[in-house]
Amino acid sequence: MDWNHRVRSALLAGGRDPDADIVEELAQHARAMYEAARADGLSHEEADRSIDDQLERWRADAARLRRRAVRVAPLVPPAASAPTWRSGVARDLAYAARLLWRQPKFTLLATVTMALAIGSATTLFSVVHGVLMKPLPWADAERLVVLKETRGGHAPRFNSFSNAAYNAWRDHATTIAAIGAWAQQTVTLGGAGDPERLRIIAASASLFDVLDVRPILGTAFAEDAELPGRDDVVVLSEPLWWERFGGDRHVLGRVVQLDGRSHTIIGVLPANAAYPDRQSRAWVPFHVPSTAGNYLSMFEAIARLRPGVTAVQAAAEGTARGRFAADTGLTTTAIFGGTGPVTISATGVRAALTADVRPALLILMAAVMLLLVAGTANIAGLQLARATSRRREIAIRAAIGAGAGRIVRQLLAENLLLGACGGAAGLVLAVWLHRVLPALLPVDFPRVDDLRIDGTVVLFAVLVSVLTSVGFGLLPALGARRQDLVESLNADGTATAGVPRWSRAGRARFGIMAGQVAIACVLLVGASLLGRSFVGLVTADRGYDPSGVLIARVSLPASMYSPERRYVILHSILDRLGAIAGAADAAFTSELPLTPGGSTSAFTLRRPGGTLLVQASPRIVSPRCFPALGMRIVEGRGFSEADTQGSAPVTIVNRAFARRYLDGVALGTSCRWEPDTAATASKPPSSASWTMCATSRQAIRRSPRSITRSLSSRAAFRCPW
Repeated sequence: MDWNHRVRSALLAGGRDPDADIVEELAQHARAMYEAARADGLSHEEADRSIDDQLERWRADAARLRRRAVRVAPLVPPAASAPTWRSGVARDLAYAARLLWRQPKFTLLATVTMALAIGSATTLFSVVHGVLMKPLPWADAERLVVLKETRGGHAPRFNSFSNAAYNAWRDHATTIAAIGAWAQQTVTLGGAGDPERLRIIAASASLFDVLDVRPILGTAFAEDAELPGRDDVVVLSEPLWWERFGGDRHVLGRVVQLDGRSHTIIGVLPANAAYPDRQSRAWVPFHVPSTAGNYLSMFEAIARLRPGVTAVQAAAEGTARGRFAADTGLTTTAIFGGTGPVTISATGVRAALTADVRPALLILMAAVMLLLVAGTANIAGLQLARATSRRREIAIRAAIGAGAGRIVRQLLAENLLLGACGGAAGLVLAVWLHRVLPALLPVDFPRVDDLRIDGTVVLFAVLVSVLTSVGFGLLPALGARRQDLVESLNADGTATAGVPRWSRAGRARFGIMAGQVAIACVLLVGASLLGRSFVGLVTADRGYDPSGVLIARVSLPASMYSPERRYVILHSILDRLGAIAGAADAAFTSELPLTPGGSTSAFTLRRPGGTLLVQASPRIVSPRCFPALGMRIVEGRGFSEADTQGSAPVTIVNRAFARRYLDGVALGTSCRWEPDTAATASKPPSSASWTMCATSRQAIRRSPRSITRSLSSRAAFRCPW
C-alpha cells in the first residue's frame, strides 16, 4: 500500500498541498498504526477503517490550523512571519549555547580535548611554516644554491668547499652569475662598551652580490678589502648596531676591536638579510687564497644561478672545473680523509638550511595530526553516546514539523560552537607554547627568528577547528536523520544500555574505537622507539664521564698573546681553579671530545718498519686533562708534570690510531713525526680558543671506559710542553 499517496490524498481534501516532510512523517505513523492494529487481531478491513478515521482527524486538524493561521496572519509583521537564514542560525547557536551550558562536564571534557589537540597542531605548524614554508629574505632565493665538495666520495670534516675548486670555477663560470665564500668565527668585540663574545662571518666581497642585499647604512665590502692590509673593515648586523650603538647613524667610521685588532665600521646590514642566519652579528672580509704551495683552505660557498639554469647543470659544471684544480697532496688527504676525483653538488638554499631538521619536523607534524584525528574520534564517540540520550528530543522536533535538514543544521551548530571554544582555547595554548619554544629548541635551530603566530597560523587553527567540528558532529547528525520516530516517541526518555553491534550506531562506534586503537598503537610504537633512542644516546659509551665537569672557553688571540704568554695565563688559571674548595682536577684542552670542527693533519710517520702517510686530529692537552674528563689510559701512562719541552717528547694515541698505523702495538714505539708545512688543514684565521675543565670532587666518578671511543676519528694527543 502506498501510504504516502493515501496520506497526501486525505490532506489535499483540506485545501492546500502539504509539505513532503509532513506527508512522509504521517505516513510512517499511519503504517505503524495499521501494523499495530493487525497485531492486535483486527482484520484488514477493520484496521483500514481505523486508519481512515485517523486520516480524517488529521485532515480536520490541518484545516483548523490553516484557518487559525489566516486569522493570525494580519496581526504578524511581514518580517517576523518569514524568518531569515541568519536569524535561524542565530537561534540555533543560542540554543546550542544554552544546551552546552547545561551540560558542563561534557562541554569541559570536549573543549579540553580539542584545545590540547589543536594547540599542539597549531604550535608545530607554526614551526613548520616558519622554517620550511615562509619565503626567504633574499631576492630570487630559488636561484641560490649551497655548494658542497667531495673527493672520491669523502666529505671534509669541517666546512665544505676548498679554495682549489673555488678559484678554478669562479674565473670560468657559465652557469652561475656569482659565487661567494664565507666561514664562521667567534671573536671578542671591544672598543664599544664591555667586551662581548660574538659570532661573526668572514665573507668574500662577492657574498653580498650573490645574496643581492645592500646595507641599510653605508656600503658592503669592496673587492680590494680582501687584500692583506685593507681587510680591517667590518659590517655590523642591524641588531648589533642597535644594541651597541643605539642605532646611531653616525656610526660609520668608528673603530671597534675584534680580538684586539682594529676594524673600521663601513656599513650596517638589515636583520632579515643576515646570512647564514640572524645569529650572525658582523661580517669581516675574507680573501680566498690561491693554491700556490699546495695550500688548501676550507670554507662554505654559495652561488647564484643564472636565469634558466638548474642546480644540476651548475653542479655538473662545477665538477668539471674542480677536476682541473691543482692537487694539494697530503693536505687533501688530511681534510677529506682520502683522495679521488672532485665532485661538486648544488642544493637549494632552503633545502640546505633546513636539511638537518626537515625530516624530524615532518615526522612530528604527521604524529601531531594523528593525535588530532584521535582527539576528534574521541569527541565523535562522546557525541554518538550523547545522541542516544537525545533521541526523544530529536523525534519530538521532527514530529512538530522540523525537517531533516533543519535537525542536521541544529546539531552542526552545536558542534561548531563546541569547536570554536576548543579552537580558541587551543590557539591560546599555542601562543603560550610559542613563548617558551625558543628556549626548548637547539641553539643552531634554523630560522628560529621567523617562528611566530601570524595570520597563516591563525587561519590554520580556524580551519582545523571547523574541520574537526564537522568531523565529530557528522555521524550524530546523519544518525538523527535515520532514526525511527515512532520508536523514539514511544520511549520513556531514557537511553538504552547499549546498541546492537551491527546497527548503524554500533558500526559507527566500532569503527571509531578501531581507528582510535590503531592510531594509539602507531603513536605508542613511535614514542617507544624515540624514547629508546633517547635513552640509548644518554647512556651511550662516550669514552669519558661528564658528571661533575664544568667547562669554560678562554680566547687568547694570537694578535694579542704570544705562545709563551698564553701558557703562562693558562697555568695561572689552572692554579686558581685547583685551589677552589671541592675541585678535584683542573686542566685545559684545545678541543673537547665529540665536538665538531677542529683541525686535521696529514704527515709522514717514520718508524722502524718503514714510512707511513698518517692522518690524525691532534689535541693539545695539559697533564691532568684525562683525569679531569674521567678518561682511562688503557695502556701505558698519561702525561705528567715532568713532560716538558726539555724532556723526551711523548705522545698518546687512541686505539684506532694504533690499529691502523702501528699494528696495534703503540706502547714504547719510537716514531718520528715529519709534518709537511702545507699539509695542515687550514681555516680562515680565528682566535686561539682553549677549553678549561674543572672537575668537582663530589661528583667525579673514574670511568672504566676506554679512551678508544673518546673521539670518533683517529686522533693523537700531544703534551704542550
